[in-house]
Amino acid sequence: MSEKYIVSAECAIRDKDKYLVIKRPIGKHAAGKLSFPGGGCEKVDGEQDDCLQRTVIREVYEEVGLKLIDPLSYICSNMFYD
Repeated sequence: MSEKYIVSAECAIRDKDKYLVIKRPIGKHAAGKLSFPGGGCEKVDGEQDDCLQRTVIREVYEEVGLKLIDPLSYICSNMFYD
């Protein structure tokens, strides 16, 4: 049996003592809930080691219009079943 999974990434963006939080769009997973900007890896993000970083850079720009330029720090990785 083959398991299906989605690779996704979220980004905590901090400015001084504040964090950027978004409200998840209606019709999407966890609609109406608060979260950090992020989303699923796409083929355009590639299968290289930097897939998560490329995903975060793309998703943050798509969702909130910010271009990330500072080095990104890896915080944690986790898995859940939906």
